[in-house]
Amino acid sequence: PSDLSTFGAIAAEKPHACLEICAEGQTGAPEGIHCVDCPVDMYKDITGRDECLDCPPKTSTYEETGAANVAQCLEICDAGMTGVEGAPECENCAANTYKTETGRDACTPCEEGTSTFEVTGATEQNQCLEICEPGFTAAPEGPGCVPCPDNTHKSEPGRQECNPCPEGHETEGDVGGDSILDCLEVCGPGQTAAEDGSVGCDACPEGTYKEGEG
Repeated sequence: PSDLSTFGAIAAEKPHACLEICAEGQTGAPEGIHCVDCPVDMYKDITGRDECLDCPPKTSTYEETGAANVAQCLEICDAGMTGVEGAPECENCAANTYKTETGRDACTPCEEGTSTFEVTGATEQNQCLEICEPGFTAAPEGPGCVPCPDNTHKSEPGRQECNPCPEGHETEGDVGGDSILDCLEVCGPGQTAAEDGSVGCDACPEGTYKEGEG
């Protein structure tokens, strides 16, 4: 048959001297005339009964046998990286995702309400930082948030620093200011907080006085 050969041997006397011509991705069986698939992490890109070749370092066929091309030896991706679809290379995990293990698995999305803030290639879940609400800023340590200190405010979500109140204004000890309107004017002597609830001051009513600021 055309799919058998003596592979250069001459004067063959028995049928089992005719060995199967192995396809790409296969090699000669240890015993008998037939072929077997190349093992995991090996490949063969030619026909015949030659031995399969090892995949290059730091690549793998990922449990697949019968690899017929070195391109089937896929790069082993580090933590923070995932396999490129349709190609043997790796790429960084996208922003707002992470991956803690090596391999070509997909990266894990950050939990709702957290973000890597445009950082790619995250290797740990704690790189998904809490998106701080208005009035809150990034904690000094860790992924959480803390209220804006007194005499500051922040009106936008995110981990940016809180803004100081304008000169001559304060939050009167309150923390977590989420608007510049939380910064109240420091009223001078003879003045008190405006009755209309604005940030300004009114003169003390007739028959009253105030000596200090506040």
